[in-house]
This record gives sequence, C-alpha cells and structure tokens, in this order.
Amino acid sequence: MTCREVQSLLQDYIDDSDSCPDAGVIRSHLEKCEVCRAEHDDSLRLKKLLSDLTVPNLGTGYFEEVKNLVLARTVESADFYAGPVPVADRRLTERSSFIRSIVSVAASICIFLVALSIDSNQSKPAISASLDDNTVMIRTSLGILVHTPLEDAPSLQEQERVAGSMLLLGPPGLLGRSSSISMLRGME
Repeated sequence: MTCREVQSLLQDYIDDSDSCPDAGVIRSHLEKCEVCRAEHDDSLRLKKLLSDLTVPNLGTGYFEEVKNLVLARTVESADFYAGPVPVADRRLTERSSFIRSIVSVAASICIFLVALSIDSNQSKPAISASLDDNTVMIRTSLGILVHTPLEDAPSLQEQERVAGSMLLLGPPGLLGRSSSISMLRGME
C-alpha cells in the first residue's frame, strides 16, 4: 500500500482500528514509513486534545434566545405580524412625506432664483487682465473706467498689485499661492 492510500485511510484507522478492513496493512506500513507514522502520531494527539475538551452547558433556552435575537429586526419578528397599520396613521405618514417633498422642491426653486438674481443685478462686466502668464478676471463698471479722470485712476503698479492679490484666490494649493505671495511682497 502506498503512503497516499494509507494517509487517506488513517482517520478511519484512528477512529476505530478494530473495524477498519485494512488495519493489518496500515499497521505494517506505519512500522516501515516514518512520514506516515508522524502523521499518525499527530492525528492521535489531535484526537486526544479534542476529546479532553469539555462542551459548555448552554442551558435550555440558549438556542431559542439566539433565534429571537437574530430575528428581532427581521420580517419574522412578532411586531411585523401585529396587524395592519391603522388608516389614520397611514394617512398621516403619507401627508407628512408629501409635505416634505413640497418643501424641498420650494427650497430648491428659491435657491435657484436667488442664484440667478445675484448675477443679473450686477452691472459690472468682467474684464480679463494678464499678469505673469496668469489670467485674472476683474469685475468693474465700464462707466467708472470711462468717467474717471486720469489723475485719479490707479497706476499700472497698483493695478498689478490688485491683480496679484486676486491670484491668491485663483491657483489651487499652497504651491500656487506661494508664487503670488512672493510677487506681492516684491521679492521677484
């Protein structure tokens, strides 16, 4: 008999060596083969460890209690089968969900209208200004630019500082802002 055949029959031999039909062949193989004998000894130790374990007494109502805990929040719980929901409660629930829907739609429409009115009330168009390869959108009234005397108009240097300060809002992240900050301080 080969080692593979002996190892496949080894558990039956360990459980009941007297009723195993190939007990004599297995015994003779175990005397000759070290690997199968080690497997046999390990299996015997495992069987002894498992037989020495005591089974805890779970009590009479343990399984019923576990079943109730598992089914407590499922369809089979007792509250589910308590009976039909009264018509008044059902109407109240339907009415409150309908009112919630109406309120959320009305709030969405109000937010949309406010967003539209914010931009439409502005008479100042956006002007594009370029500074060090960065484009900045500036909102100002064309009437202010046309009717302002030249001596009151901001100088080119002041306009660059304003455009540079606007860049602090534009580029994302610390790296984008650090170049704009150093430019505003006059480091570059």
